[in-house]
Amino acid sequence: MAGEKILVIDDETSMTQFLSVVLKKEGYQVVALNDPKEALERARTESFDVAITDFKMPGADGIEVLSGLKKCDPNLPVIVMTAYASQKSAIDAL
Repeated sequence: MAGEKILVIDDETSMTQFLSVVLKKEGYQVVALNDPKEALERARTESFDVAITDFKMPGADGIEVLSGLKKCDPNLPVIVMTAYASQKSAIDAL
Protein backbone atom coordinates (compact mmCIF):
# COMPACT_ATOMS: atom_id res chain seq x y z
CA MET A 1 0.00 0.00 0.00
CA ALA A 2 2.98 2.33 0.28
CA GLY A 3 2.89 5.40 -1.95
CA GLU A 4 -0.68 6.40 -1.26
CA LYS A 5 -1.39 10.02 -0.41
CA ILE A 6 -2.62 10.71 3.12
CA LEU A 7 -4.14 13.94 4.43
CA VAL A 8 -3.40 14.49 8.14
CA ILE A 9 -5.36 17.19 9.99
CA ASP A 10 -4.69 18.15 13.60
CA ASP A 11 -4.45 21.52 15.32
CA GLU A 12 -1.43 20.29 17.31
CA THR A 13 1.73 20.72 15.26
CA SER A 14 3.53 18.02 17.25
CA MET A 15 0.87 15.45 16.26
CA THR A 16 0.94 16.31 12.55
CA GLN A 17 4.75 16.20 12.61
CA PHE A 18 4.77 12.85 14.41
CA LEU A 19 2.23 11.26 12.05
CA SER A 20 4.06 12.69 9.03
CA VAL A 21 7.38 11.18 10.11
CA VAL A 22 5.88 7.77 10.86
CA LEU A 23 3.82 7.61 7.66
CA LYS A 24 6.62 8.89 5.41
CA LYS A 25 8.95 6.23 6.86
CA GLU A 26 6.41 3.68 5.66
CA GLY A 27 6.53 5.17 2.17
CA TYR A 28 3.33 7.21 2.15
CA GLN A 29 3.00 10.70 0.70
CA VAL A 30 1.73 12.98 3.47
CA VAL A 31 0.06 16.37 3.45
CA ALA A 32 -0.11 17.51 7.08
CA LEU A 33 -2.14 20.58 7.99
CA ASN A 34 -3.01 22.26 11.27
CA ASP A 35 -5.98 24.27 9.98
CA PRO A 36 -9.15 22.28 9.22
CA LYS A 37 -10.43 24.93 6.79
CA GLU A 38 -7.18 24.83 4.83
CA ALA A 39 -7.40 21.04 4.81
CA LEU A 40 -10.87 21.15 3.30
CA GLU A 41 -9.65 23.56 0.61
CA ARG A 42 -6.83 21.15 -0.25
CA ALA A 43 -9.29 18.25 -0.38
CA ARG A 44 -11.32 20.18 -2.96
CA THR A 45 -8.30 20.59 -5.24
CA GLU A 46 -6.28 17.44 -4.56
CA SER A 47 -7.01 13.74 -4.44
CA PHE A 48 -6.21 11.72 -1.32
CA ASP A 49 -6.36 7.99 -0.61
CA VAL A 50 -7.20 8.44 3.08
CA ALA A 51 -7.60 11.25 5.62
CA ILE A 52 -6.77 11.24 9.32
CA THR A 53 -8.34 14.02 11.36
CA ASP A 54 -8.50 15.07 14.97
CA PHE A 55 -11.96 15.35 16.53
CA LYS A 56 -11.51 18.51 18.63
CA MET A 57 -9.98 21.48 16.83
CA PRO A 58 -10.61 25.23 16.92
CA GLY A 59 -12.49 26.45 13.88
CA ALA A 60 -14.09 23.11 12.99
CA ASP A 61 -14.66 19.88 14.83
CA GLY A 62 -13.96 16.43 13.45
CA ILE A 63 -17.56 15.88 12.39
CA GLU A 64 -17.53 19.08 10.30
CA VAL A 65 -14.23 18.03 8.75
CA LEU A 66 -15.53 14.51 8.11
CA SER A 67 -18.65 15.92 6.46
CA GLY A 68 -16.63 18.35 4.32
CA LEU A 69 -14.21 15.62 3.21
CA LYS A 70 -17.09 13.34 2.26
CA LYS A 71 -18.60 16.14 0.15
CA CYS A 72 -15.30 16.34 -1.74
CA ASP A 73 -15.00 12.57 -2.14
CA PRO A 74 -17.79 10.33 -0.80
CA ASN A 75 -15.54 7.27 -1.06
CA LEU A 76 -12.61 8.75 0.88
CA PRO A 77 -11.81 6.67 3.97
CA VAL A 78 -11.56 9.00 6.98
CA ILE A 79 -10.04 8.10 10.35
CA VAL A 80 -11.22 10.34 13.19
CA MET A 81 -8.94 10.33 16.25
CA THR A 82 -9.40 11.98 19.61
CA ALA A 83 -8.06 12.12 23.12
CA TYR A 84 -11.58 13.04 24.28
CA ALA A 85 -13.63 10.02 23.24
CA SER A 86 -17.21 9.55 24.30
CA GLN A 87 -19.96 7.24 23.17
CA LYS A 88 -21.82 10.22 21.62
CA SER A 89 -18.80 11.36 19.60
CA ALA A 90 -18.30 7.84 18.28
CA ILE A 91 -21.97 7.61 17.26
CA ASP A 92 -21.81 11.06 15.65
CA ALA A 93 -18.74 10.03 13.61
CA LEU A 94 -20.55 6.97 12.31
